[in-house]
Amino acid sequence: MDELLTKGLTYILAALINIAVGYVIVFLRKHKVIKELEAHKELVNIAVVAIQQAYETLDGNEKFELAKDWIVSMANSKGLKITDKEIEFLIDSAVKELKVEFGDEWKKVVN
Repeated sequence: MDELLTKGLTYILAALINIAVGYVIVFLRKHKVIKELEAHKELVNIAVVAIQQAYETLDGNEKFELAKDWIVSMANSKGLKITDKEIEFLIDSAVKELKVEFGDEWKKVVN
């Protein structure tokens, strides 16, 4: 009887350890993904502001391509992995946020 109880508790303990390890792995992966996303957003924001200030006479598509090239270059140099689709979405998001943040001032610089 004691042997059966010991085996049962061992199996239960092993299952609980596996569940806990699973949650820790999920947490660490999620935390890493969030940190990477924040790094990507920061890199894109720097690029968008810098390109806007340095190349205000270029049209939107040219600025977009310059920003994209700079982001890819910087991400590679920092060891960050970022896809073209992520870059496109993040640039669009950054431009919209900056337009809201700067309001009329953004329009003055763009026009």
